Amino acid sequence: PVGRLRSGRSQQATVGPDLLDIAVLVELVALRPAQETCEQCHWPEHIYGAVTRQFNHYMYDEANTHWPVTMLIKVRGGDPATGQAAGIHWHMNIGVQVEYIARDEERQEIPWVRVTDRKTARVTVYRDSEDPITDAEVAAAAPRVMDCMDCHNRPSHIFRSPEVAIYEAMLKREIDPAIPGIKAAAVAAMAAEYATKDEAMHGIATRITDGDRKDRPEDFARYQVEIDRAVVATQTAYGQNVFLLCPYCGAAMRIVAFILDLASLRRILGHLGFAPQQPEPLAHSPPDEADLYVENA
Repeated sequence: PVGRLRSGRSQQATVGPDLLDIAVLVELVALRPAQETCEQCHWPEHIYGAVTRQFNHYMYDEANTHWPVTMLIKVRGGDPATGQAAGIHWHMNIGVQVEYIARDEERQEIPWVRVTDRKTARVTVYRDSEDPITDAEVAAAAPRVMDCMDCHNRPSHIFRSPEVAIYEAMLKREIDPAIPGIKAAAVAAMAAEYATKDEAMHGIATRITDGDRKDRPEDFARYQVEIDRAVVATQTAYGQNVFLLCPYCGAAMRIVAFILDLASLRRILGHLGFAPQQPEPLAHSPPDEADLYVENA
């Protein structure tokens, strides 16, 4: 992980030292195989079974009503020798190998897939019937063995919207859901436009405390300590998730969408006048003790 963080900073600097990380292009060919990363902990032989996940939300009513959404996810997995190979990760089962050929470097256009059953040696090939791949193209291509990174390739360090950031703070009780109307007040305060960070910190405190003091004087007196904590939590969420002003045009910067398609990123950077360069692949050997000390300092 330390080496990967260091690699990420190098890739950001490649795009442009003064660009404030508008985009980071990580070439797919530079990614480490899943066998060296994901599968060190999430090994395919393990039987995970069905996993229950609860996604928590809070409504915008006065009571900040808790709205949990519970899902049963059929993960399963495992070794066919145990008779339990199934679920959404079936393709990662050690008894099956899935290979594919992609026409584009982003691996979005896949006209050919081959599935090999290791136990029976049965091979099944699927071809795109609308835009078929030729035998010559198949012979010239190098099929890729499907692994974790073909699906689980989203950035992990994301910025949360005001709504998501606030309900996560409420779930952790950094913001007390018992405060009447706090969900709506905190989201509105975090989503407001501010010119500077100092203005944002002051504005968040003012919007939350003045609103409760004026509209709900009895509640303000009862929950004054909890409201003060909610202000701090909202300010913290703002500082961790919201950008301020663009140093080039002065406009407020907000997260609109995460663009993960490499071709789209190239077009955007080209339109802005920046020519992204492919970074030099860095060695992925484990860092020595000196590197760890520097990274954690």
